[in-house]
Amino acid sequence: MYKHPQMRERELFMAFNIDTHSASLFRGKCKVKLLNEVGNVATYLTEENSFFYTFGYKPESRRLTLRNEDIYIPHSQQAELPECQLASPSPSSSSSSSPRPLSPSLRYSRPESRITNHEELVWKPHQLADDQLLMFLRAARSIALHAGVCMKGLITDGYLAASSDETTQQAFNILHRNGHSTEKALQELVKRPTVGQLVAKRNWSKESTVLFAKGMRQFGKNFFKIQKELLPKKKIRELAEYYYHWKKTTPGLTSRNTRRQRKQTHIRLSRMMMKSREITPEREYSE
Repeated sequence: MYKHPQMRERELFMAFNIDTHSASLFRGKCKVKLLNEVGNVATYLTEENSFFYTFGYKPESRRLTLRNEDIYIPHSQQAELPECQLASPSPSSSSSSSPRPLSPSLRYSRPESRITNHEELVWKPHQLADDQLLMFLRAARSIALHAGVCMKGLITDGYLAASSDETTQQAFNILHRNGHSTEKALQELVKRPTVGQLVAKRNWSKESTVLFAKGMRQFGKNFFKIQKELLPKKKIRELAEYYYHWKKTTPGLTSRNTRRQRKQTHIRLSRMMMKSREITPEREYSE
């Protein structure tokens, strides 16, 4: 990693396995630290018995991995901040020598967007009491439950529509659109009830559902491969929307539990292999 010979002698690799040695083999004490991004490697040359590491070695895969698990974002993917714009002095303050800086909300905005692009306040607390808001959400879920059952006559569809996050969010949107009037919002919900994820489920046949479950077992959440290999008539957006419905069903929960059990089994086998490779001092001395 480093070309300087002295720096190479100070770099170590953290191992994930455990080795046991006799106390008679120890010759002294040293310091081993994780190299920080803002640290200077040259500082380790001035300290005696001081070492650093940046990589860890995994025996089962025989690979070096970074010990620092931070996500590195390349320079090409980072945002470029514009230069700070100072407000033009007003006629009343023309005699002042220094310009007045902009407020934080207008400092990095374009001049033409300061008037046109305003965000809309969709929620303001203390406009409704907590019990009124709770009763409104319960009524909205009851309306969604009835609409879900009326689609195909299945009570499970009604439960899915009532528990959907989309149903709750749509209820908040309608409440805001009606000026936080629960009576007007409920009247609009009765005319146009929200069924949430049932819209994504409606266009899926039993054969497509089986193929989607097969694709999740083979490719995971790689919707591009699922579309290419199994469901070419479905769009990526449809696959992603249906996934959030499918993962709450019995096949979806079973598939997730199976993947979790396989991962735990793999970890357990890896630990057993690491323990079998360890040689205790008593066995070493007896041989």
